[in-house]
Amino acid sequence: MDKQREYKDIELFKRECDDNYLLLLNNKTLSVGFLVKDTLLLLQSGITNPTEIKEELYIIHKLEIEIIDIENIIRLINKFTFESTEPFYVKLFKLFDPSSIHVGINFLFNKVVFYYSFVLLLILNLFLILIVSPEKLKSANEWIIWSLSLGIILLFHEFGHSLSAKKYGINCKEIGIGLYLIFPILYTNLGESWKLTKEKRIMINLSGIYFQLIIGTFIGFSALLISSSILSKLFFANIAIVIANINPLIKLDGYWIFADLLNVGNLSKAANKELRKPISSDFFKNMNAKLFVYALLRAVFTIAMLATMITMLITAFIKIINQSHLSYNDYLIIVFIICYAKKYIKIWICKMKKNYF
Repeated sequence: MDKQREYKDIELFKRECDDNYLLLLNNKTLSVGFLVKDTLLLLQSGITNPTEIKEELYIIHKLEIEIIDIENIIRLINKFTFESTEPFYVKLFKLFDPSSIHVGINFLFNKVVFYYSFVLLLILNLFLILIVSPEKLKSANEWIIWSLSLGIILLFHEFGHSLSAKKYGINCKEIGIGLYLIFPILYTNLGESWKLTKEKRIMINLSGIYFQLIIGTFIGFSALLISSSILSKLFFANIAIVIANINPLIKLDGYWIFADLLNVGNLSKAANKELRKPISSDFFKNMNAKLFVYALLRAVFTIAMLATMITMLITAFIKIINQSHLSYNDYLIIVFIICYAKKYIKIWICKMKKNYF
């Protein structure tokens, strides 16, 4: 009964982009064919015996399927259902459910309006970079106001994702705060978007940046009209976040956009596989050039990030030992260690329970 209850928690969607179906459970997704889909439906209905499933599938599809194949399908479904998959970021806590928020701005996500305005806004922001003077914050109050405003911008970014997803019938149930590498982030649960075509997914993934460009334009022109160090620094911080988000080497928006452009479902896995190919006489002939270059750049970037984090960690520990004042970056790396330690201890405990209990 417990298994059946778990099976019933799996949501099933027809994919727009192909003849497959999307399984969705606790932010996990899996693209499957009709046999896996129908097997799942039978499991959800309480039919768990492989022989009975075989008979039912024959009635539905008039296909003779071997018992071993049925067992493999059930094994696949069980793996998806019962094995936990950690997200690429650490979830700290959920803020709210955006599905109940209704804003009448669907016209912004019209394909023509979206891409023309995206390019126009990008040009405006690039122009503003040249003419807005970067200024430093002068007081603690300014830092507080700037930090809160930046948080609102990040929230605005996530609203961009959720509102564009809603236009395409995606039920975005969660916006929350998490930690990616050593950086605090806001995240949106968009797992269901995998049922859409890649064109729609690209638009959804671009929508966060789209909203940032909108607000960045207002902030930039406001900074020109009003002499404000807060607005100036906020504008450049917004630009920095846009650049980080569009970077395909980081698992943020740019990563998913690039994955869709390359038609690769799991880009990091495919890149790692490409990089591990043995060098032979047919290496260049069989090489996926785009994926290989991406894999190399990603490897260099990852090494650089790890080196930076290790340096920060050593610096923080030296300061703690010497009882020196800790900076913001020091606290950030300490939070990172605590969160990731918690994550991997949890995984280790789950494995121990599975193996010994």
